[in-house]
Amino acid sequence: MAACKGVNMAKDHTSRLEARLPASVYAICADAIDAAATASYRKHQFQPLHSRPQTLFLPMKTAQALVDGSAPAPRAGG
Repeated sequence: MAACKGVNMAKDHTSRLEARLPASVYAICADAIDAAATASYRKHQFQPLHSRPQTLFLPMKTAQALVDGSAPAPRAGG
């Protein structure tokens, strides 16, 4: 499950950035390898770019809320 592995890697990197997040970072970006990966990222609140739907981003504010546990849980069934 490459899609799940990518989401877990993004969460791990977000956790590591928690204490040293530079102010200029806006989002985490991901290039999904297929439709299943795109759906998995969408389930975890990544948003697609309008011009490139398989390129997605997660605003750092949302990522931080997910790490802190203050964001809503990922959607089921993506």
